[in-house]
Amino acid sequence: MKFRHASLCVAQAITLAILLPTMGTHEMALASTSSVPTPTVSQPPPGTRGHPFPDTLENLGQAGYVQEEVFIEGTARSFVPVSPMNEIADGRWNATPTGPAANYKIRLLIRRPSDAAKFNGTVLVEWLNVSAGFDSDTFDGFGQSFMRAGYAYVGVSAQAAGVNHLRDKWDPSRYSSLVHPGDSYSYDIFSQAAQSLRAGSPAPLGNLTNRIKSLIAWGGSQSGARLFTYINSVHPTAAVIAGFVPFIATSGAPLSQAPLPVVQMPTGARAVIRTDSATPVLFELSESEFINAARGIHSQADSEHFRLWEYAGTSHANRIGVDYTMRRLQANGIPTGVFPPCGVPPINDLSDFPVWHAMLNAMHVWLQQGKAPRSAPRVELSIPADVAQQASVVRDPGTGLAKGGIRLPDIAVPTRTLTGTRPAFALKQHPNCALFGAVDPWNGDSDPWDADPALDISPKPEPKLAALYGSNASYVKAIKHSADALVAAGFLLESDVQEIVDAAKKVTIQ
Repeated sequence: MKFRHASLCVAQAITLAILLPTMGTHEMALASTSSVPTPTVSQPPPGTRGHPFPDTLENLGQAGYVQEEVFIEGTARSFVPVSPMNEIADGRWNATPTGPAANYKIRLLIRRPSDAAKFNGTVLVEWLNVSAGFDSDTFDGFGQSFMRAGYAYVGVSAQAAGVNHLRDKWDPSRYSSLVHPGDSYSYDIFSQAAQSLRAGSPAPLGNLTNRIKSLIAWGGSQSGARLFTYINSVHPTAAVIAGFVPFIATSGAPLSQAPLPVVQMPTGARAVIRTDSATPVLFELSESEFINAARGIHSQADSEHFRLWEYAGTSHANRIGVDYTMRRLQANGIPTGVFPPCGVPPINDLSDFPVWHAMLNAMHVWLQQGKAPRSAPRVELSIPADVAQQASVVRDPGTGLAKGGIRLPDIAVPTRTLTGTRPAFALKQHPNCALFGAVDPWNGDSDPWDADPALDISPKPEPKLAALYGSNASYVKAIKHSADALVAAGFLLESDVQEIVDAAKKVTIQ
């Protein structure tokens, strides 16, 4: 593939960097079609396995959905900072696509309504996570509610590790033609993937294409860090995304990396989202990120186009997510072993799936109805004036739970201590488990770890559930009241309430 149009696109991008701050919505839409190249779209061969990776556990056909995959290819550009990044404190990490260019060919993983009339107009465009060395997606974490609402899903293999796993390990006969030049090009690859959804031929979303209203960029953890950089450095000139939902990340990923010059992004108090953009950003943090985000995005005030939601008691990864991941990996033929071997106390067991549901719905409403999400209370942190000293989470001495933030029913009406971090002694034994949090049920200090102050995260003595709630009926009533209040505020969806209430009915109050 030749590098045609590369110099033209670079010149356009430089021009756009000057013009975009004064452009209106219509002009930005026009800019997106000219500044981001439209890649070539093709169909993959069937391969040995006959389906893309990872396959979903959801019954797509029953919900009126189809799973598809397309390849896209083109020439991706790398980005060069306009000024030294370490001097920027306001998130304006301006960069231009004037670095080296390289050919690429990657895939898009698609799950969409087969009937265009069912499509609600919003496409969730996920930056697939490669922390495990292969593409991981969050589609199954949305489940049937996602499909009932009529969203379309597109997973983008934007990073080299995901593409290399597909090609070299999972199904070489299907993916042998894929090429990824390195993660310095991932940002433009993501832009071109989004561009292909509106302008590609053949259209990746088929009969949905003319009904697309909004593209939402979605990504957590490492992918959230990539979106952090994308928002601040790439989006101002690309302008192909309508709204961003990065989560459980505290700073940006490198703008470029070896073998290109390494460009690290600002951290600490300088890790904030730029405020000169009219594109909505809904950012979410679990308790695992609070300390590292304390002086940066945690301290960034909400604005017309920015919201930060912090959920107390949640963790970067949790038992519910781990179990779901293990089932999917096994179904896709990936050896899992025993994971995670984190010892005691057990890892956090509070699901963040309801959090995802609420975030997607909030952004969907923001874009299609113009109604911004409610600002959320921030978690209480103790942040020393001396930047060399680490911040800490302020905890309720009676429960061990973090104070403030959005409080899911399990936190507002607690029966156990839940944290986003693990005790120092537990981490010494299992250092790779830092992001899995911890849980300690209130059962009269009867767990083996309750006798060890280095492992016990609950108050001693633990609160007595009977004294707090009296009976299961009273407890369930309190859970339902908490859930209803969160639904009214937009921090929880009505569709998740019944499952929460059903779980509460199984709790023994004694």
